[in-house]
Amino acid sequence: MIIELKSIDEEKNRYRYYMINDLQLDLFSTYSLEIHYGRMNTKGRSMTLTFNSRIDLESELKRRIRKRIRNDYVIL
Repeated sequence: MIIELKSIDEEKNRYRYYMINDLQLDLFSTYSLEIHYGRMNTKGRSMTLTFNSRIDLESELKRRIRKRIRNDYVIL
C-alpha cells in the first residue's frame, strides 16, 4: 500500500511531498516501511525502517501520518 501526502502553501513557498510504502514480510522475517520525502519536483530523500512485527509497523505508520496531517499535509 502506498500513501501519498502533499503540503502546498504558496505564501510560505512550501511545496512538499511525503510518500510511504508499506512493504510485506521480507526474507529475514521483518516488515519494512519505505519513506520518500522532500520538495516537489526534486529527487528528495528516502529511508527504510524495519520492524519485527506487523503491529509495530502499523503503529509507526499511523504516528507518521498523524504528524504530517498536523503539519498541513493532505492525503491524496
